[in-house]
Amino acid sequence: MAIDLDGANVYFGSSVHTKSEEWTRLLATRRTAAIAHAKAMIELFIGEETLDTTTTSSADFPRYDAAVYEQALWLLQKQAREAENRITALKSTGGSFAKNIAAVAESERTIAPDAIKFLVTAPRTIRLVRG
Repeated sequence: MAIDLDGANVYFGSSVHTKSEEWTRLLATRRTAAIAHAKAMIELFIGEETLDTTTTSSADFPRYDAAVYEQALWLLQKQAREAENRITALKSTGGSFAKNIAAVAESERTIAPDAIKFLVTAPRTIRLVRG
């Protein structure tokens, strides 16, 4: 299955995902652009030029499609939060953005935590080695 808006709409379906409403209330053009951007970011993160699109069920791992969709939503939410923070900071400082730069600083994180869980698995065992 291709990683595209149709796939994302299925992934964020109202009966399967808690963030369905957040996804569907955004314009389709913004969602499509976010998917393209997220796909490029995930490819860069994992060091692949093209993502495997055959892993599409909850039993498959890694789930590149799910990682891209989670990243796309996270990017759109992050953009909205940053805009809101800028407005709040400008209002609280009387228009002086420089005085309150910390209020608008967002985390340096570039990959969404919900995307990473579909890409990286934690080791299931711990080995103690005596040297």
